[in-house]
Amino acid sequence: MAVRGKLASKWTTVLLVLIFGWLFLQAGKLWYRTQYIDAELARLQDRAYQIERDIERQEQLAAQALDPRWLEHQARVRLNYKLPNEGVAVVYREENPDTIAPAASGSAEAESSLWRRLWDRLWE
Repeated sequence: MAVRGKLASKWTTVLLVLIFGWLFLQAGKLWYRTQYIDAELARLQDRAYQIERDIERQEQLAAQALDPRWLEHQARVRLNYKLPNEGVAVVYREENPDTIAPAASGSAEAESSLWRRLWDRLWE
């Protein structure tokens, strides 16, 4: 009977409610942390997959750079090299690239033409 009387006390009830409340809060914090960790893990796995693809691509490019045919192609395209038995043709965008622009008459057409040529020369 003495034990039953102590468990029936209002202070014991308050203490048990506080303990279970604290445990419930701790369980909620733990659940939130696991959700955060799962999300971070998924994000890091995606990033690792992207890095692996980048590494594979870089390895392919490195292997390609060692191929003499690829090196020859890059030298011909980027550096405009030619073989000794080849001829070179120069292609201009305009019919006569040496023509001088007409004197600026203040018209919008002459100004736009000037700006267009400057833009083209900048990006040649």
